[in-house]
Amino acid sequence: MKKISCIISAYNEAPRIGKVLRAVSNHPLINEVIVVDDGSTDDTSKEALKFKGVRIIRHEKNMGKTRSMLDGCNSTGNDLVMFLDADLIELTSDNISQLVQPLLNGSVDMAIGMVKHDSRMYIIATITGHGAYSGQRAMKKEIALENLKKVQGYGAEAVLNQYVIDNNMKFIVVNWLNVRATFRLKEMSVRESIGSLIKTFQDIFHVVPPYKFFKQLLLMRILSTKYAKK
Repeated sequence: MKKISCIISAYNEAPRIGKVLRAVSNHPLINEVIVVDDGSTDDTSKEALKFKGVRIIRHEKNMGKTRSMLDGCNSTGNDLVMFLDADLIELTSDNISQLVQPLLNGSVDMAIGMVKHDSRMYIIATITGHGAYSGQRAMKKEIALENLKKVQGYGAEAVLNQYVIDNNMKFIVVNWLNVRATFRLKEMSVRESIGSLIKTFQDIFHVVPPYKFFKQLLLMRILSTKYAKK
């Protein structure tokens, strides 16, 4: 049976990462769990080590999510990888199975987990691709390695989405109806929120032009509805 590694990029997620690790550690379909502590100044690594078998990669300074994803990929010998955010709420073992099973049985090249967002932030979430640009995804490691080295910052999901579309690869979108994402814009000032949005779009449009970005959003929306009951 093919083996899959779970890679969790984390920056100052000590209060939240345990909830994600409870769902994925000791999961029968997951062969390895790697937490990439991206220069955290809190107890993120300490909390992660409370879970048996979790391997830590630590950056001495914050290098960004894409670099953390790439370092996680380079550190595993398994052919399949699953990326998870460290701040997911109400993630369960069943959610993990829903995401990785299509990849393990060879029916798809990539599986994307759609999470819920705060309804009060629906417009911003839609505009920024909070669904289509979900960081929760499982794929062949070769896809991740080939594409993540091309981008920085917030460009990871953009380049991965475009790669599977351009190469006519098989992918599935699974709606995790019970899982919520921590929407960080709510935690920022207005000025910080605007700056974060600008940086996000700069990174995305550096990878794909605007028309391809909106095409991705439309395609993911259609597929998330199609596979909502999966």
